[in-house]
Amino acid sequence: MDPFTLQRSLAKQLLKSKPTFTTGMRLVQTTLERKCPKVNVKACRDIPWDKALTRWVAWMENLTRHHAPPPLALLWFETPSELNPAMTSVSGWTTLAPASESFGADEARAWPVNQKGYTLPKGLHAIPELEQAWQRLGWRDDNAGNAPEDQLLAAVYALAYATTLLLTINGLPKTRFAASLRANTALGVTTGWAEGDIEAVGGFNKGNWVAIPKGQKAAVMKHSNPPDDLEFYEPRKYLARGGDAKWRDPKTGETMLHNLCYTASVRDARALIDAGADVAAVTKLGESVLHSIGAAEIPLFRFLLTAGADPNAATRNGASVWDRLLKDGRTTTKHLQCMFGVGAIEPHESPLLRIAETGFWKEDSTASERAQLVFWLNRGWKVDQLGSEGLSPLWIALRLHARNVAWMLRKQRAFGDPYCTDEYKHDTTAIMLLQLGANPNQRLKKSPHRLIPHNATPLMVRRYDDDRLVRALLKHGADPHARSAEGKTALDYARLAARTPAKPGCTAAAKVAAILEKAMQDRTTTTRKQARKRGRFDQ
Repeated sequence: MDPFTLQRSLAKQLLKSKPTFTTGMRLVQTTLERKCPKVNVKACRDIPWDKALTRWVAWMENLTRHHAPPPLALLWFETPSELNPAMTSVSGWTTLAPASESFGADEARAWPVNQKGYTLPKGLHAIPELEQAWQRLGWRDDNAGNAPEDQLLAAVYALAYATTLLLTINGLPKTRFAASLRANTALGVTTGWAEGDIEAVGGFNKGNWVAIPKGQKAAVMKHSNPPDDLEFYEPRKYLARGGDAKWRDPKTGETMLHNLCYTASVRDARALIDAGADVAAVTKLGESVLHSIGAAEIPLFRFLLTAGADPNAATRNGASVWDRLLKDGRTTTKHLQCMFGVGAIEPHESPLLRIAETGFWKEDSTASERAQLVFWLNRGWKVDQLGSEGLSPLWIALRLHARNVAWMLRKQRAFGDPYCTDEYKHDTTAIMLLQLGANPNQRLKKSPHRLIPHNATPLMVRRYDDDRLVRALLKHGADPHARSAEGKTALDYARLAARTPAKPGCTAAAKVAAILEKAMQDRTTTTRKQARKRGRFDQ
């Protein structure tokens, strides 16, 4: 579900009928219950929404009394963002440009601002009823997760947008400010998100809602080519100023769609495509829009795919969209499902290998990476399947875990930081693979790194930051008695590293050595007991 689709549908109904606040909120509640059945919308039924209208009117009365506005042509009321406390604000302009997508709101504000142009504190207004509703929906609860993310986000967006519209439609006529407007002047009134999505509520004159005033025509600027950096993030504003949706960088072949931020809105992408941007365009290196944007936020990613972006595109070097996604730490199983939903073919090489390369570049990616591994295993890929280098996913993770010691050393020398750590946590990936059935005794005949001996087993990787990895290997059946091509055991290598505990990657070597020594003793004892039992049985 595109989170903006429900928002637009509700806004259209409310703007057409302009119901009372109570009737409107009842309509919103009913619609959300029907459209988002897996979200607990019913929990919001007893919220005292009428109090929100009373407080909104009192806010505007107080603001206009103490900070009288100049003659205004345009008002804008902010839709509360789901990322912040539920709070709205008001801004006023002395001119109106209805031919502009922003109605002229991209110019300097006239009210209520201080000398530096910042919103006065009294120009902000909290809506605790909306904050309470978000909490009941589960948005503010980190432990919530029963509802699908897209349905929850759609409900949150739609509720915030509808609340702002209804407060504006019903609250503005109740204010003395509305009564003070000149009889022959209609005020343009809009609402929307601070990111720039603006909805025309209508014109307001003599206490009544009328058509948006004609006002003055917005000057269409002759746009520079190429667009500046800011306009890559504001494509709709770029188009409103006369920008070319079909613009292409003459050096790289990149288009406006290639430069979309991965958090861009669906509206941005849709505006570019509707204006002529080619969703199937590739750069001079053969990179598609999906190659450039990677694991975009789900609504945008899904929209690009349904709009015609090719999930099976490949660059001139043969890199597929899968290669891009599987190395992107933002990727989730929803991205994978979206790809298969539009006909993507299976990757040519094990996806587990690519995931093992990624590591954990952010703290909350553990569950996502595990879910992706399980996703691919359920599709028939094998946990120990070898790649073109002859390495399994487990060995990919262990090799990078070893290599990152050198990276830490370089960082220490460059920045003088003796406490810098490995940011990618490939040992966590290795442990996860073990939990999913990876072979803990798989041999690696040719060493890919100086910290990995020839003919090594995973226990012999000579990096000892802590004992987590060694404990996990032993728990899943690693053999502590195995020997490398040099004839050494994992204990031999750990004891060698324990001689230099201050060296990066060796801080817990002594502890690891003690664990391995005990494991060998336990294994020997167990073997002897089993031999004695077999001997008695033979007799």
